[in-house]
Amino acid sequence: MNKHKRGARLVGLLGGLLAARLIALLLAARPDNPAINLLLTLTAPLTAPFQFLDQLAGQPQFGARLELATLAALALLIGIAAVAQWVLLSRSSLDREEYHAQS
Repeated sequence: MNKHKRGARLVGLLGGLLAARLIALLLAARPDNPAINLLLTLTAPLTAPFQFLDQLAGQPQFGARLELATLAALALLIGIAAVAQWVLLSRSSLDREEYHAQS
């Protein structure tokens, strides 16, 4: 059970960082601010595969923007977490059924 809690904490942390990035960019946070720079640096690897979405949409580099790459990364993270949770719950219910069948 401890592994599941660690995984949930990791997903929560990554989701929180991505949500903070999304809000910061919506509010036109300045990248020269050390805290914002750290946030953008930490979350850059998570959004890098989706940067083409922003280029296709013609998003500005600076100022207030809705970064589609961050939205896509957040949606993918939530989707993966939901599937993982579903698999873990189905496995635990199968384990319980097998235990009761053996008794």
